[in-house]
Amino acid sequence: EQSGADLRDRRAAQPGRAPFYESMMAKGVNYRNGSVAHVDVETSVGHAAIGTGAWPGEHGVTGNNFWHAGIWRQLAALGIQTDSSEESRRANPSFFFTPALSDVWSVSRNNKPVILSVAPVARASISMGGHGALFNGGVKTYVTWLDGESKDGSWVTEEPNYQLPEAFKNKPILQYVKDLADARNSWRGHELISAEGKLKHSVVIATPALVRQQLALTRTAIKDLKIGADEETDLVWINTKSTDYCGHSFGFESEECGDVLAVADEEAKKTIDLVSQQTGGDYLVVLTADHGAGPMPELIGSRRLDRAKLRAEMNARFDKKSNNIDLVQLVTASQIYVNHGELAMNGAQMKDLVTFLKEYKAKLEPPYNMLADEWIKKGKPREALFFEDVVAKDSL
Repeated sequence: EQSGADLRDRRAAQPGRAPFYESMMAKGVNYRNGSVAHVDVETSVGHAAIGTGAWPGEHGVTGNNFWHAGIWRQLAALGIQTDSSEESRRANPSFFFTPALSDVWSVSRNNKPVILSVAPVARASISMGGHGALFNGGVKTYVTWLDGESKDGSWVTEEPNYQLPEAFKNKPILQYVKDLADARNSWRGHELISAEGKLKHSVVIATPALVRQQLALTRTAIKDLKIGADEETDLVWINTKSTDYCGHSFGFESEECGDVLAVADEEAKKTIDLVSQQTGGDYLVVLTADHGAGPMPELIGSRRLDRAKLRAEMNARFDKKSNNIDLVQLVTASQIYVNHGELAMNGAQMKDLVTFLKEYKAKLEPPYNMLADEWIKKGKPREALFFEDVVAKDSL
């Protein structure tokens, strides 16, 4: 997660913070020129690509969120809605259309291998762990993720298809947060626990506390499940997503991300040492990132884009029909969902939207660029073209 070479090599806060990762790269086969060749460059798509080897057009996971035209609403990837209530939304692999390596390997070995997939978000854990009992001939595998709505940070699963390892049951993150927090219940000035005693989930997930808890529980599960103890080749997938969360919250150049990277490195070493011990050294480790990240716009004088504002401006420009149907339905990290019927009714074409976007200028201003005034003084223009290129789906 945002763990490309930039995270380790190029920012002042990071060099030397991951000695174990560096030692693995030095001893193993190191692909320095690997690249991501799909869109969106988001968690769901990246993990689905790694877990299946398929393109988004095959596995069906095209972004963390997508617009479902049939029910006219935005849905989360690898999630279903069992009825009209928000409470019924749960993670599920039904919209995951390609077999994962975990599925094929488990069934081909008569479901004898242990499959364990651990990630703080379902879209990452499911993409690697596969379909479990939903797969033809499959069984419930061990796939778990953090419940983002829980008050204490509990780990959960989706019972019809998976099972929750005993090591993760009733193991909230609160104690790890307390161990990280200072006397003011903060970390590097960021409040972790409110005055009412509630976890600040959006901050906690971007800290070393989540990494330490996740990997400690994973090691317990590896012991309990006796992974590597027989002749079957088991599969263990681990995603330390806090490197991604801290990158989004603070920028991967920050000291916060340096702390998270250092702890991820420490915990990885403990985990690999355990695997080596249990397998007698007969194991293979693959270390990868689902995607990298760009530098913080503030530091390089670049611009942030307000997606909600862009969507509103496009609808104001092209959607003249007062029928309560938006022409532009959703803007994701790199995709724009367009209602083609509404486009035709308004007498516009896709090429008109492409031209609009190619000419779209983003402003250099707060709050999206906190150092805007400094960069303007250095000669940066207040407005500049934002998109390097724009293509319609048919042109991809």
